[in-house]
Amino acid sequence: MFSGKLAGTALLLLRATVSFTLFMQGKNYLARGFDTTVLNWLIGLVSIISGGALLIGIFTRIFSSLVFLGALLKMTALFSTFVDDFTPFDLSAAYVGLIAVSIFLMGPGEFSLDARLFGRREIIIPQNTFPPKP
Repeated sequence: MFSGKLAGTALLLLRATVSFTLFMQGKNYLARGFDTTVLNWLIGLVSIISGGALLIGIFTRIFSSLVFLGALLKMTALFSTFVDDFTPFDLSAAYVGLIAVSIFLMGPGEFSLDARLFGRREIIIPQNTFPPKP
């Protein structure tokens, strides 16, 4: 679950990429000024919070599944209503969703708070101090 040095570094880079994209998307939702609705504010805040959680690697599987569901909803909305206005920038939701699935499947990696909080533990089994009965 908590990959070693090179794999942990690769997972850190994947988490940072998704986090940066989520920060930018969240900022865009929040920066619309007075035209924003409650839904836009909610999407913006959830994007920024999810990006921050993925960046530091806390509850990685929960937040990566939340990011995947958000990307899936965005892609569904794009294909169902705005096919004429579809731009290559809108594909970032698909890319973020796929990377979130890979982060979910591979785990948080060595360089995460999940690894520090729930990482590998050494189990020490004490010696039996009582001799076996014949």
